[in-house]
This record gives sequence, C-alpha cells and structure tokens, in this order.
Amino acid sequence: MCYHNSLTEDSQKLENRYNAKFTIQEYKPIYHENGFNHNPRPVITNQSQNQFQNFQWGLIPYWTKTLEDALKYQNNNLNVRTETITEKKSFKEAILKHRCLVPSTGFFEYQEIRKKKYPYRIFLKKEEVFSLAGIFDIWTDPQTQKTHYTFAILTTEANPLMRQIHNSKYRMPLILPKEKETKWIDPDINQIGEIKSIFKIYPDSEMDAYTVKLENDPYKPNRYKYYYPELEQELLF
Repeated sequence: MCYHNSLTEDSQKLENRYNAKFTIQEYKPIYHENGFNHNPRPVITNQSQNQFQNFQWGLIPYWTKTLEDALKYQNNNLNVRTETITEKKSFKEAILKHRCLVPSTGFFEYQEIRKKKYPYRIFLKKEEVFSLAGIFDIWTDPQTQKTHYTFAILTTEANPLMRQIHNSKYRMPLILPKEKETKWIDPDINQIGEIKSIFKIYPDSEMDAYTVKLENDPYKPNRYKYYYPELEQELLF
C-alpha cells in the first residue's frame, strides 16, 4: 500500500500554490514521510479551505473508545480503498463530511524483484506540488481530553506505471487533477455519487519515477537518483 510520502516545498510556495495560509508554527519540508511515524503534516480540509492545518497520518474514528484502540486504528488506517470506502464504519461518514487535500511533491513505493525490494520516487511530470485525496476525523481521548486530528489517504487500482513498480499489491494513491481540488473540499458536495465521480485513476503518461535510497531521517534530502546495479541487470532480461 501507500505508506511513504514527501512534501519538500517551503511554506511560501505552498501558500501560493493553494491560496491558503500557514497557521503551523514549525513546518519544515519533509523528504521522507513514513506514515507509521504519525508525524503531523499540513493538510487542507473542507471545513477550513483557506488555511493549512497539522494532522497526523493514520485516521482515528471519532467514536473510538480507548487510546489502545486509537493506536490500532491509526496504524491500520493510513490508506482507504476507494472501492470499499462506503462500506466501512470508519470511513463512510468521513467521505461525505470530512474530506481533505494532502499536498505532496512525490511518494515512494517498492518494486519487488527476486524477494528484494527497491524503492522508487514517483512524481508528476508537470506539477511540482500535487494533491492526494484524503479523509479526516477528529477524536478526543476520553481519559485525557486531548484532541487528535488525523487523516487517511485514498487509494485506487494502479495504472500501468504503478503496476510495474508496486508489483505486489497493484495500488496507488488517488491523485487529484488540479481542477478537481476545489470540488474535493467543497463542503456542499455530500452526495456519494458526485464524490465517486472524482475517483479516477491518474494517467501514467503524466507521471514519472526513478529509484532512490530512502533515508530514515524525514528531513534529510533523498530526491536524488540511486542506481542499483543488480536491478539494472534484472531489468535487462
């Protein structure tokens, strides 16, 4: 699935791109965002379209009873399949009322060759910053009264490029065309048929990818191509 992302532009460029203001005090560009770390990152919600807010990746449903359950949900809810989103208790209300844009400058996926995995950076050819479709929820811990703002990224079947890279699961994030971003976070759109009309697999002709060496440090640059000689040999045959 899609658990690794990046957002490498500075706050000024993001404000210009989305016509939204940063209210986040300590934003730094993120080169490798591992979803399982659940670090706060900027999103734009349909409840506050003109500002960036910090949400954690990994959706905790508002009806969660305990912190133990919340942590389980957060690890399990990094991604949501578009095909079943209306069937799941955790998501069927959020898709109608709680949608968000997840800004990205590229995401990472692994290609498996002979039981070894090779990371790729995937990006759009003509858009330095693009939006992934997300849903969000707000949960208050009944024990501590601390409020948690969390989100999940929607996924679709993979296009041909992503089928070649993500060759074990055949999935990819739901990438929103720029002209669909406003519609995705329009609070007046709450009919599932109209929402599902946005669930389109992004064309691989507008995407590109190359192998990288992923760093564990989220703030260490890792956008550079990294060649794996053994992978080059495999792809020759």
